[in-house]
Amino acid sequence: KSAALYGLQQNRRGIHNADNVLIVEGYFDVMALAKAGIGFAVAPCGTALTDRQLAGIRRHTTNVTMLFDADEAGRRAAVRVTEMCLEQGLWPQRLQVTGGKDPDEFIVEHGADAMKALLLEAKPLLDFFIDMVADELLAKSIDADGAMEKVAPMLARLGEGNSRYERYERRVIQAIDIHTDPRSIKRVVKAASKRIATQPRRSSVELGSGKKTDRPRGPQRAPQGPGPDSGGPRGRPPGPPDRSGGPPGPQRGGPPPDRGQGPGGPRFDDFVPPDDDYGPPPDALDGIDFDAPAPRSAPPLRRQREPEPTPPQLKLLRLLVQDLENVARAVTDYGVEAWLEQPTVLRIVKRFLEAAESGRQPTSTDLLSDVETPSVRNAVGEALASEDAWYGADILETATQECLLRLRREYVARRYVQVKRELDAMQRSGKAVGAEILGLTQESLLLQREREELDQHLRKN
Repeated sequence: KSAALYGLQQNRRGIHNADNVLIVEGYFDVMALAKAGIGFAVAPCGTALTDRQLAGIRRHTTNVTMLFDADEAGRRAAVRVTEMCLEQGLWPQRLQVTGGKDPDEFIVEHGADAMKALLLEAKPLLDFFIDMVADELLAKSIDADGAMEKVAPMLARLGEGNSRYERYERRVIQAIDIHTDPRSIKRVVKAASKRIATQPRRSSVELGSGKKTDRPRGPQRAPQGPGPDSGGPRGRPPGPPDRSGGPPGPQRGGPPPDRGQGPGGPRFDDFVPPDDDYGPPPDALDGIDFDAPAPRSAPPLRRQREPEPTPPQLKLLRLLVQDLENVARAVTDYGVEAWLEQPTVLRIVKRFLEAAESGRQPTSTDLLSDVETPSVRNAVGEALASEDAWYGADILETATQECLLRLRREYVARRYVQVKRELDAMQRSGKAVGAEILGLTQESLLLQREREELDQHLRKN
């Protein structure tokens, strides 16, 4: 849930067209907005907005519009979200729905056109924050120096040397009515910047008041994939309609786009991975008949020992050794950990991510001290010992993209089989709730479509 955003996959084209994403609290809000022709809304798969979800948004747009309650909790959440967005390089805006209503309620009462007009009234969250500080100053709860200390960290997150920073520096001077040399303000901002660098980043913010009732109730199955495009907990409503009219693109979790290409350059949709040492995409599930019904008796799977790591999993470990910063960022942004069921590989990947977060290069002892799996020890050990085992700089990014494609394909195949078995067992029991069957059916169709798209990408040559 910490990486998933409901509606991101279905609304990605609308987000690109609007160059904006509207973050709402509930799944039904996303669907109501899509039906009203506002096809760029998403909702966190949980009650909190996380830095991983914001990182996923950043791949589509840098503009974020959010709805906040007008109470004190809503104001605090707005400040925290402003911090997180600015640290991620996003520009957040605040929207308040008239009467504190949710978007779906507002659309029912006032219509789609009124909602579209309301979106035009969104204001930058940084302006909202500066006005809050100015109100505190006016109420004499803080003095001018205290106001500057509050505002400085936000300016520091904007970063000096750009027009937006200069504009908001002037805005701060006007709002808190201070008359001082701008150089002294810059000194306060630089001091705040140093403090921020030594502090842990905020990783999540609780949204809303918990009043939404459109989330599934009761025990939930944890999501197995990185987003709503892979289905989700049973009882989750189907995804919002894709209003773009175009063919579906790759599901979330595919490889990152080529960051080196400008407009008109190759896109991921056109990416054709070359052959590698492992040949076309076979994995341990290639021989399965995906459309065959589950056996009448489906005992729980009990593994006596860990499954052997697959070639793409070992390839990921070698890539993390060679290009830790970029590959770790891709693994985090795309939620690759959720795709890995091999315990040893998952454990090693987490160690790589911890090392990347702390800015250090892990050693063989850090990674392999308790690892007994020979193939894992060989893959990591060889990559650490000699650059001869590394990929050439000219194919490194392509190798990373292909590796992520194959890992996603492995996950989708496993999950598809699991969902088919659950659905078949549920239908035979005669006790299934309609919403549960609908949710699993939706998930199986999405997984089947994604598997076909991944196979197509991997077999192009």
